[in-house]
Order: sequence, then structure tokens, then C-alpha cells
Amino acid sequence: MFSGGTVIFAETTSFDEAFHWINKERVNTTSVVPAVIEMWAENYDWFPGDLTSLKHVLIGAAQIDIEK
Repeated sequence: MFSGGTVIFAETTSFDEAFHWINKERVNTTSVVPAVIEMWAENYDWFPGDLTSLKHVLIGAAQIDIEK
């Protein structure tokens, strides 16, 4: 952010909305949970735009203790 970055807050995690913003704003880094990146990977072939700006995908999740 201090060096001229832009943050985009999408309304959903749907692949069509995400791909739209990646293409339009030339997004180069994103952070998602595993379920989202799996959905994106299954659907990127149909997208006619350019996603080559995306260089870094941070995938993270935390274990949930269901015993609580």
C-alpha cells in the first residue's frame, strides 16, 4: 500500500467476479482459502480474459477445533 498498491474487496469469492477483477485491475497478489483456489482452478479455462498478471497466490487456513 505504501508503494502505490491497490486493495480490492470483492463482494463474493466466486471465480467469475474474482477473474473479472484480476483481469480489469491487473491484480498480482491475492490471498484465499483452499476451497476457493480449488474452485478457481476448476473454472479458469472458460475465462476469456487475461489472468497473467496474477503472480502470487497466498493460500492459508487454520484448523478448527470442533470439540469446543
